[in-house]
Amino acid sequence: MNGLFLIFIIFLLSVIYIRPLCNIILTYTAINLQGNDTIQTVKNIGEWVVTNINWSDTPACKTKLTENECKTLLLGCGACGEKSELVAALLNSLNIPAVVTEAVSEDHAWNEVLINGQWILLDATSGKLFFNISKKEWEKHLKRNLSVVERYWANGTRIDVTKEYTDTSNITVCIIPPLENIDVRVGNLYLVENSERYKEPIYVRKCVTNESGCCQFVLGGNKYLFSVEKDGKQLFNCTFVIDENQNIILYLSNNSCKNIHSKNLFFEIPLFRSSA
Repeated sequence: MNGLFLIFIIFLLSVIYIRPLCNIILTYTAINLQGNDTIQTVKNIGEWVVTNINWSDTPACKTKLTENECKTLLLGCGACGEKSELVAALLNSLNIPAVVTEAVSEDHAWNEVLINGQWILLDATSGKLFFNISKKEWEKHLKRNLSVVERYWANGTRIDVTKEYTDTSNITVCIIPPLENIDVRVGNLYLVENSERYKEPIYVRKCVTNESGCCQFVLGGNKYLFSVEKDGKQLFNCTFVIDENQNIILYLSNNSCKNIHSKNLFFEIPLFRSSA
């Protein structure tokens, strides 16, 4: 009981003191970086983060405190996720709408800033500031195919913006024989094959099969593992390289994996009848 009481007191103090103090620190820092207009302010804050926040993914720099962006500001270090969260917090403190944008399975995050009704790309996470680069060119700059890109706000809201950054394919997955209410999870294999840090695929999407044994995805081009699961246990999996700008039907079974490029519309899901 004493332990729970202590946790409650720490939580209460964080709500009463840490959040307001964090807001003051962020706002003070941002005000001192204001320019003559919104664009100059955005550039000033981006350049300041590039210069003053060292890139580091050590445990100390990635440790979650009550307010992550204040931790990054005070410690002066963080990886792309921490740095982009700080940029968004600094801009938002000046009422400049900014969000974090993440390539979910490619291990990178950056920012977007709302200027004149348009979300403009901003990346202050490396040793150089990138601002107002074409989103379609961003994939070439990163030198990797983007599978799923999400824009998210501090309140936890996320939206899929993959099509703004890369060409995608419409993928219909069908289990053979048809099985309803089966989970199909899609994992990107890029980092498994290109980085020693990752031993398992990063799962980016999940769908549940309908009565025809099918469900659908929209993904950027990449190499994926499709894991077919029931009650959290994998039944089998199949690996496919997915090209962009395709309508694809994947037929999956425990002894066969077939990839068929279809001219049919994406939402025309194949219907199967169970044999009596």
